[in-house]
Amino acid sequence: MSIENKTEPKPTTDCARFLIDQLGLPPIQRNQFMRDARDVHIRTIDQIFNLIQSQSKGKGVANFGTIWLAGKSIDDLNCAFHLAQQGYMAQAYSLLRSVLESEDLIELFHKDPAEADKWAEDDSPQLRTHFRAGNVRKRLGKPEHDSLYSFFCGHGSHPRFEGRHLTSYMKVDPEAGSKKLQFNVGGKHWIKDVYGSHLYTLFLGQILLLQVWQHFGHRISDGLAGKALLTLDNTGQFLEAHLPEMAKQIFTKEGQEHIQQMVDEMKQAFAGASALAKELIKLGIQKTCQN
Repeated sequence: MSIENKTEPKPTTDCARFLIDQLGLPPIQRNQFMRDARDVHIRTIDQIFNLIQSQSKGKGVANFGTIWLAGKSIDDLNCAFHLAQQGYMAQAYSLLRSVLESEDLIELFHKDPAEADKWAEDDSPQLRTHFRAGNVRKRLGKPEHDSLYSFFCGHGSHPRFEGRHLTSYMKVDPEAGSKKLQFNVGGKHWIKDVYGSHLYTLFLGQILLLQVWQHFGHRISDGLAGKALLTLDNTGQFLEAHLPEMAKQIFTKEGQEHIQQMVDEMKQAFAGASALAKELIKLGIQKTCQN
C-alpha cells in the first residue's frame, strides 16, 4: 500500500503546504476539451449573473429565494469547476449535489411561490422534512429517487465504498505477479473522471441558466435574452464537438443515463417557451447524446 501525489514528490514535512498552494494555482489544462470547457463555463456563469443582477430589485420571497439560490449555485459551480480542473473529482461532486438541490428549489418556487413562503418560515424539523431533496422532487412530479443525485452522494458527499476509485486503484505487475493498492492524495487526472466531472458541471450550469431565465423571463430584456441564447448555442457547439467521442470512449451506461437525464431537465426548463424549445432542437444535444 502506498500514497502518491499528482505532481512531483515533496518532502513529507512540507506536503500539506504544497497541496494547499497547488489549489491556488491556475490548473494545468491538459487538452482542448479542458480549455473549451473553461470557456463555456465562464460564459454560462456570466449570463446567470447578469440575469439575477437585473432582477435584484424584485419583490417577494420567491424572487429573493431564486436570486439567493442562483447566487449560491454560482459559487458552488465555480468551486466545482476549479476542483474538477485540479483533479479533485470527489470534492467537485459534493458541490454539484448542492447545486441539484438548489435547482429543484428554484423550479419549485417558480411553479408554486407559496412554497418559497413556507421555505422562509423557520428551520423546524417538519420543514426540513418537507424540503428534503426527495420530497421536493416528488412535488415537482419527478421520481423520488434521482440516480444522478445518488451518484453525487456516493462519489462525493458521502464516504461510500462506491467512490473509492476516485482516489485509489490497484497497480498490477503481471511479470512480478504482484499487486499494490495505491492511494492518491492531491487530486488526480484520470481522463474518464476528468471528463465526467467537467461535463456534469457544465450541464448543471446550463440548467441553472435556463431555470433563472424561465423564472424571470417576462422581466428580462431582449438584450440579455439574446446573450443567454448565444451562450446556449455555444454550449451546443461544444457538445457536438466533444460529446460523441467522450460517450464512446469513457462513459458507462450509468454515465450515459445521467447525460440523458440532464438533457431531459434542460428540455423541461424550456417548457412554455416555444422559441427556446426550437433552439434546443437546433442545438442537437439530444441527438448527440443518443448517438
